[in-house]
Amino acid sequence: MLGRSPSSGTDSYPVRPHRPEGGGHPPQRYLCSGPRLRAPGGLRLLSEYAGLTLVEILVALSLVAVVLLPVIIGLSQALVTTSESTITSAATSIARDRVEQIKDQVRRPGFDFNSLSGQPRQAADLKPGDHFFEVEVTVETVRPDDNQQSGLKKAVVTVYRKGSDYPTAMVTTYFTPYGV
Repeated sequence: MLGRSPSSGTDSYPVRPHRPEGGGHPPQRYLCSGPRLRAPGGLRLLSEYAGLTLVEILVALSLVAVVLLPVIIGLSQALVTTSESTITSAATSIARDRVEQIKDQVRRPGFDFNSLSGQPRQAADLKPGDHFFEVEVTVETVRPDDNQQSGLKKAVVTVYRKGSDYPTAMVTTYFTPYGV
């Protein structure tokens, strides 16, 4: 008789524990086992699908692309703006530093303003040896007091990026014959 154990003295084989009584195949188990549910209106729920089709994946990817495109554009514009503002801040700092150097030179007796105007652009940077910027100083007499070229003078310190003719920063200051 089938189904009896060998200890009973019969020639039958024992029933394997993974097979149901009487032979056959074990019940199949699926990830979505259990009663099938339907949404209102008879539509199938997502749990009934075996997987996603290529069209569904392409639609999902296109929606993700539409959402991420403005985010990526916004981030790239923010990076460019941050970079430009950092460069402008560094150029303004260099220009202000040069104005302070000019003020120190003016306080010395016998200083000649004409020595500042005729110079070509000079390499300058916040870190020694970088040479990312060039500085140009222009001095003009706004209101002469006498024939000795004294009077109100205007000094314009312009900072350019190296190799560019477009000014990155400009600082203007005025000098009188009696001091800054």
